[in-house]
Amino acid sequence: MAPDEESKQSVDETTSLHYGLRRMMLAGIGFMSIMHEKLEKHIDKLAERGETIEKDRESMIKEMKTRREKFFKDRKGYTQKRVAEALEHLDIPSKSDMDTINTKLNSLEKKIDELNETKS
Repeated sequence: MAPDEESKQSVDETTSLHYGLRRMMLAGIGFMSIMHEKLEKHIDKLAERGETIEKDRESMIKEMKTRREKFFKDRKGYTQKRVAEALEHLDIPSKSDMDTINTKLNSLEKKIDELNETKS
């Protein structure tokens, strides 16, 4: 090969190598740019989903709290009824029965005191 041909081939190879390296560098930059855009889109989607889940969570907590309050409110009446039935079944006097007995006892004590005073 002639010296001119060798230098022309060397310049072509250098240019070709430079061109190839430049294209690879630009492809890398383009890849990074595309990945950055996709990553931003995914982050936005994840943030939106997180906000939706947070709102749903708050709503679910409120609903569960309401259900729990209703359950215990309903249970309170049910429990009181069942206890009253059990006490009645066991012939245990209720508070109103005890109040009635105390009233009658106080009345009897008063009459006994009056009789004792009249005898004295």
